[in-house]
Amino acid sequence: MPPENSTPEDAQPLARPVHDQPLARSVGEEKVEPEEAPPAEEQQEEAPQPEAEEKGPVEKVLDKAQENGWVYDSVAQQVRERGLASKADEVINRAKNMLTGG
Repeated sequence: MPPENSTPEDAQPLARPVHDQPLARSVGEEKVEPEEAPPAEEQQEEAPQPEAEEKGPVEKVLDKAQENGWVYDSVAQQVRERGLASKADEVINRAKNMLTGG
C-alpha cells in the first residue's frame, strides 16, 4: 500500500501470537499436534458425554428465557416440539468435539 494511502492501523498488526504460538493456520497446512496433549482416549474419559436427560446449552438458555419472560411459553414449547433446541445442541456438541479433537 502506498504511504500516502496508509493509516496508523496499517502499521500495527491487529493481534500478536502469545509465546510464539501461531494465531491461525492455513487450510492446506498440516495439523501439528502439541506434544503436551494427552491421547484422545484420555480426553474422552475426562469429559463425559452428555446424557439424554442432561440439557444442552440451547435448552438451558431457552429455560432461562422462559423463566425471565423473554420468550412466550408457546414459542418455547414449539421450539422444543419441533426438536429445534435438541438439534442445535447436537450441532454445538459435534462442533465442540471436532474442535477439541474428540
